[in-house]
Amino acid sequence: GSTVAETSVGMVGVESVTFEHWPRRDAGWMGAWDRRTGKYPEVDWANVNATLEVVAAIVDRYAAHPAVMGLEPVNEPWNWTPLDALKRFYWRGYKIVKARAPTWRFVMHDAFRFTADAWGGFMAGCPDIALD
Repeated sequence: GSTVAETSVGMVGVESVTFEHWPRRDAGWMGAWDRRTGKYPEVDWANVNATLEVVAAIVDRYAAHPAVMGLEPVNEPWNWTPLDALKRFYWRGYKIVKARAPTWRFVMHDAFRFTADAWGGFMAGCPDIALD
């Protein structure tokens, strides 16, 4: 990970640190990225499953909270994320959310591939979904 901290300093109108990003900022949640090939040699399903456990814990904690209406289980997965693995993750996350909080919305990021080829028909007929 990087030793450079990205903070709120330098943002328009901000004169002091109001937040600092986590020190680990990479796409490793899906697996080890091979810079040489530009691909994931394999998906780290143990890590993906751990992420789904966190999704379940968040839903369990806030399912009845009146201020929460949904969940986006991962923020902006990058465009090299294997789409088949990401869709599998989304399906599993959707099932977790709907089983524990049936009225919640489930939001998915398009992994910077907002095309009909990538997302057309995906989860068609599922209630309460949105593509970010």
